[in-house]
Amino acid sequence: MITGVGASSSDIYEAVLALSRSIAGRNDLSGLLSGVAESLQRIVAFDFAALILHDCEANSMYSYVLDAAAPADVGPTRRLPVEQDPAGWVWIHQRPLVIALEAESRWPEFTEWVRTAGLRSLTLVPLTAGDNRLGALGFGCLAPFAPSREELAFLERIASEFAVAVEAFLAKQDLLRERDRLRTLFDVTKALVSKLSPDEFRHALERLWSDAGFESAQQSEAFKQHGHALASQYYEAQAAQPAAAVVLFTERMLRRDMGRYILTGRIDRVDEHPDGALEIIDYKSGRAEVDENQVRNDLALHCYALLLQEIYPDRPLWIALYALRPNKKVAVPLDADALAEFRELLDALVAQILDEDWDTLAPRWIPHCAGCEFLELCVRKLGLNPAE
Repeated sequence: MITGVGASSSDIYEAVLALSRSIAGRNDLSGLLSGVAESLQRIVAFDFAALILHDCEANSMYSYVLDAAAPADVGPTRRLPVEQDPAGWVWIHQRPLVIALEAESRWPEFTEWVRTAGLRSLTLVPLTAGDNRLGALGFGCLAPFAPSREELAFLERIASEFAVAVEAFLAKQDLLRERDRLRTLFDVTKALVSKLSPDEFRHALERLWSDAGFESAQQSEAFKQHGHALASQYYEAQAAQPAAAVVLFTERMLRRDMGRYILTGRIDRVDEHPDGALEIIDYKSGRAEVDENQVRNDLALHCYALLLQEIYPDRPLWIALYALRPNKKVAVPLDADALAEFRELLDALVAQILDEDWDTLAPRWIPHCAGCEFLELCVRKLGLNPAE
């Protein structure tokens, strides 16, 4: 049976907040699902619940079953075309649906599947955040159950509140997938700084490209073609304006003993100019624009400069960001005084980290924690309690 209609607004919001906290810093679907199950149990009692998400690319509904007896475990999953899943009907019509499974015949494959779990009735409500139709939230009962109008409204309210947290999680997943695809593209385009000719690069790209990490073969091909376009753009620009500098090295890991700490870094490329100046170049595949302020304030470039300074202490240094999408490089000189000032700031920061008595600190939850990728580290190592 489904109970818990008496939950207050504050109870619902606390449950949604608990969901947001439980999935913060988690990049895996199991984290989302266990968070949904555990948070739901704070405000509603159920035998089984299901999070059913719409897959836009396949136009199907993907069901994840949550067992009330073991909320941390995710039960069987099922993917069905929209028209063969009652959750698809809810997703299309944006209306709740109550099903008495023994008499239901409209969705035979789905009905047979849930009957094997012993369910007798099923209530589905839309899972929608604003205009974004995500799917449906389902509640299954082992006994016949027909919710009242008030109970149905309560479940719809729960779903609408939970949809916000689920939407945020899915948006983060999209961003992470995009980041991984851009990293793949970045790894490929960095080969441009080597001695490959345009034909050699095109051959290498075709030979080494992998579909791993992409949602479909079509998406993989689109990114590969984008890589070819970036390469052609780069080679054309280099041919039109040949650089007087020569490549000193690429993709080199450097290490420097800074006294209390060791500074390490992998530098994309270092060019040597005719006047003896060295230019540190850091490639960026995802940036649509780059300017001098970004270069002057780039932490990594200054660290690379400290690493290179030890090897070439008397050489003038330039630091540069090369944005591959607009095919634009911006370089600025870095004088010895500015680099010395940066080292003082870096030393002070490291000293603060090393000298702090972390055992006496009690971290507290702040709003930024919810979206931080290192939340689990703070919870595990520093004792942060997300529930506070």
